[in-house]
Amino acid sequence: MIGVGSHISAAANLFDMETSFFESTTAFIESFPSLHFSNETILVKGARRFEFARISKLITQKIHDTVLEIDLNALAGNLQFYRNKIQHGVKVMAMVKAFSYGSGSFEIANLLQYHKVDYLAVAYTDEGVALRKGGISMPIMVMSPEPSAFDAIVKHKLEPEIYNLDILKEFIGFLNENVEGYPVHLKIETGMHRLGFEESELSDLLEQLNGTKK
Repeated sequence: MIGVGSHISAAANLFDMETSFFESTTAFIESFPSLHFSNETILVKGARRFEFARISKLITQKIHDTVLEIDLNALAGNLQFYRNKIQHGVKVMAMVKAFSYGSGSFEIANLLQYHKVDYLAVAYTDEGVALRKGGISMPIMVMSPEPSAFDAIVKHKLEPEIYNLDILKEFIGFLNENVEGYPVHLKIETGMHRLGFEESELSDLLEQLNGTKK
């Protein structure tokens, strides 16, 4: 506890806790730089004549946020570095899920679109919809397409990543008869043991694909 004022300071011996006392608000403010607060909840309470608003302002200014600065020029340079490592004609897909991992979806996506990356990828449909509404027109793949979001996927021209037969059949069933050649991406299980068509499912997958014009 921190007490400010001559009356409470005179009663310092009555408090059985860790305390600090100051004769005036000005005395506290002068000592403020030497005080250290960490992981604490602070209640500021007192009569107006003590001008505790000055103390509240100091405490508020002491609070700080962590700031992550993204150098877009460096990002563009990194992109070009990796492009120089791949053969001509190999497409590049950039992952911008989860708000570009916290670095800003729209800013990063705009930069990637400007530098003509072939694809963007997001985890969920609403992320792709948000990018579309933000003016991103380049191809966007959705890694976790849910049947309930198929309407939004088609409406906003997003491309679902199909990872099992159930999702494939549901998406084909959703597309109306007037939709042909809608772009999708097939995810194949190659050893990660996550999502994807396994080797034993490939014959059924090919049969399903050969049986549709969509």
